[in-house]
Amino acid sequence: MKIEDKRKKLYEIRKRVEKGEKYEDVKEDLKKLYIEIKSEMDSLKDFLDEIKDFTLSIKGEKKEEVKVYVNPSAFVQRLRITEVDLTTFIDKGWNAIAKGNYKEAIEILEKAKELSPENTKVLTLLGWAYAQSGRYDDALLIYQKVLTIEPANTLAMKDMGYICYKKGIYGEAIEHFARVLKLNNNPTATLYTLYYMGLVYLDREMFDDAEEFFKKAIEKGPNLQEAYYYLAITCERKGEILDAKKYLRRTIEINPDTKIAENAMKKLQAYVD
Repeated sequence: MKIEDKRKKLYEIRKRVEKGEKYEDVKEDLKKLYIEIKSEMDSLKDFLDEIKDFTLSIKGEKKEEVKVYVNPSAFVQRLRITEVDLTTFIDKGWNAIAKGNYKEAIEILEKAKELSPENTKVLTLLGWAYAQSGRYDDALLIYQKVLTIEPANTLAMKDMGYICYKKGIYGEAIEHFARVLKLNNNPTATLYTLYYMGLVYLDREMFDDAEEFFKKAIEKGPNLQEAYYYLAITCERKGEILDAKKYLRRTIEINPDTKIAENAMKKLQAYVD
């Protein structure tokens, strides 16, 4: 994507906000745009370093080796500076997660964890990378540590609930989700907790409850594509086919280029056939 296209994308997001959309509505699009630009900048930086090294090599220049005594206190200070610079690790870790490269994300974030063992942003991302890799027990240990450091961290609670849901431990999942909703101190955690609650009740075939939670999630995040899709599935199972079709169309409208939109298209086509 050319720089003009990126500016156009940002302009479109700005216009959406001007028309009344909230942060939660545009957050994912902003993240994708940021990650794309950051990734290109990192690649360009590496390329510049390569050009510099090549230039020095053909000029016959060598870096002069200078022996410098470094006292322990100076070394510790450099470590502290490196700790402050965790943003790079966090950005790269999130970038890898967004691309589905969970193995790479784990490698990056485990290094960041060594650098700053109690940084909850690093730990939360690492836990999610573990969860998405199916390493649920490792993820739970990470989230337990996060809650030891920050007892009111609802992102960690939300993810623990998600893991329990994936393991089929619905009672524990609901307990974690209930704590998130009670504290209600993080809009993202609240939004996805409502969505996950819908999934739990859908799995348990409690369709009215599932519908209620999916609609609450959509109220918080009107462009949460997954909530529309599973709301459509819920309506389908209740025999409300017209509503199911409506929500499938909305799923596609939000972003037709995703896997979930592709699934929605297939279901709509099946109704026609």
